[in-house]
Amino acid sequence: MSGKTELYLDDGAQAFVAEILTPGRIGRAERFAYERVRSELPAFWCGRLSVWDPLLLEPARWKTRAGIFDQ
Repeated sequence: MSGKTELYLDDGAQAFVAEILTPGRIGRAERFAYERVRSELPAFWCGRLSVWDPLLLEPARWKTRAGIFDQ
């Protein structure tokens, strides 16, 4: 799964952006069942790149257990 969201803001503009990703339903054996999640968020302010937020998750490389995101 991959996705890209681009923001273009002019002078004085503001944006609040959030992305939510859940690990799946444990009772249905979906816990981190995806192979890869890739997401990009470039934000341009007055035509210039001011923020670039990349995300790459590959659960097969993790030692999954409770609290994985606390490390």
